[in-house]
Amino acid sequence: MGGRPITALNLVAFPLERLGPDVLQEILRGGLDVCTEGGATLVGGHSIDDPEPKYGLAITGLVAPDALLTNAAGTPGDMLVLTKPLGVGAISTAWKRGACSPELLQAAVDVMVALNARAAEAARGRRPRSDRCDRLRATRSSAFARASQRRRRGGERGGSTGDRGRRGAAGR
Repeated sequence: MGGRPITALNLVAFPLERLGPDVLQEILRGGLDVCTEGGATLVGGHSIDDPEPKYGLAITGLVAPDALLTNAAGTPGDMLVLTKPLGVGAISTAWKRGACSPELLQAAVDVMVALNARAAEAARGRRPRSDRCDRLRATRSSAFARASQRRRRGGERGGSTGDRGRRGAAGR
């Protein structure tokens, strides 16, 4: 909504006895990496025992009231700019049911681990309308392409596919 992230809280549901502390540690390390990359300070969190692992971050931030970006002013015919493709939830569900290829799951993970920081920066201070939508989409697309290339090369955000998979399962 145009804000800058300030703080973050870990929200974890995890079967510690079944998956062990090392897996949880890697998930939490991935969350810290994202907070650092996004400019937020990780200030704590909450965890519960749950048979299905779940991870997320609750983020607080600051935005000037006159710079708040909402969809409240949308009108018929406006272009909708998506900073990430739709369907990650459907792909995750399909994977759980055995109806999804590993390649499609990896594509969804790549989307989940990509921050929206560049798209947010491009939109901040603007009221995106149709004349600016192409620029916003181009900015997001090129940023996503660069991030995907870094991940494929094992760049700054991680090493093995297993690491990315654990962080991706976090649903960031």
